[in-house]
Amino acid sequence: MRWIRELGGPVAKLVEQLPPETQRAWEEEVARECQPHRTEGKVLLGGVTWLVVAKRQLLLDTHA
Repeated sequence: MRWIRELGGPVAKLVEQLPPETQRAWEEEVARECQPHRTEGKVLLGGVTWLVVAKRQLLLDTHA
């Protein structure tokens, strides 16, 4: 939970708006969902990062 809160972003901001008892329930639910992915004290989640680069091509009118 500390990592999610320190990371910030939309999820952390939304959680901060919840009442304290709802925040605790959220933390418990996230911990429960992460448990199957825990190995040696770490939660390992798979993922993919996509980097996309675009380039705009100018078309020149060669008939002018």
